[in-house]
Amino acid sequence: MVIKDFKIIEKLIKPEKIYNIYHFKPIESFSIDSRTSCSNCAFIALRGKHKDGHNYIKAAIKRGAGLIIAEEFIPLEKRVPFFVVDDCYRVLYPLINFVRRKHDPVVCAVSGSLGKTTTKEMLGFLLEGERRVKTSEKTENNILGIAKTFFSLKDEQIVVAEAGTNFTGEIKNIAGAIKPDIGIITFIKPVHLK
Repeated sequence: MVIKDFKIIEKLIKPEKIYNIYHFKPIESFSIDSRTSCSNCAFIALRGKHKDGHNYIKAAIKRGAGLIIAEEFIPLEKRVPFFVVDDCYRVLYPLINFVRRKHDPVVCAVSGSLGKTTTKEMLGFLLEGERRVKTSEKTENNILGIAKTFFSLKDEQIVVAEAGTNFTGEIKNIAGAIKPDIGIITFIKPVHLK
C-alpha cells in the first residue's frame, strides 16, 4: 500500500491544521508505536494514561516516519508533514478502514465474554495451511490492538481479529472500521449485558 497524495489522508482524518506539506513523500503504512520500524510511515501520536505519543514524535522520525498525526504541533528540526487533529483516537477508525479496503482481506471478527483468544488462535491455525493469515497479537482486542493488526498487514489474504469491549459501543465502532465478512460471538456473560 502506497499513498502518493496527502489529500487522501487529509480527506480521511480531516485535520484542523497542516504544516510542512511541501515536504510530503509517499506513505507506505501507519504506526502507533515509535519503537517499531517506521520507514515512510505516518506516525499517530496517541495519548494514554501512562505515556504520551507526542513525547515520541522525534523518535518516530529517527526511525523513518514521513508524516506525523498529532493533537498539537511540535516544532521539529527536520521538516516533516504534520497534521494536527482534535483526537488521535478518532482518526484510527477511518485509517483502519482505509487500510482494510486497500488490502481487501477476508476479515473474521471474534468477540464474546469468554474464549475470544482461544477461538481466534484456533481459527488462525486452521486457516494457515490454506491461505496467508494475520491474527491479532495475544489479547490485543481494543482499538489499539486492532490498529496494530491492520497497520501491519502485508499480503495476508485473511485477518482473524479479536474484538473486545471496555465501554458501550466499542465493538460497534471496531466493526464499523474493520467491516468483518464473518462474525463469531463465543459466549455472552451478564457482565457484558450492561
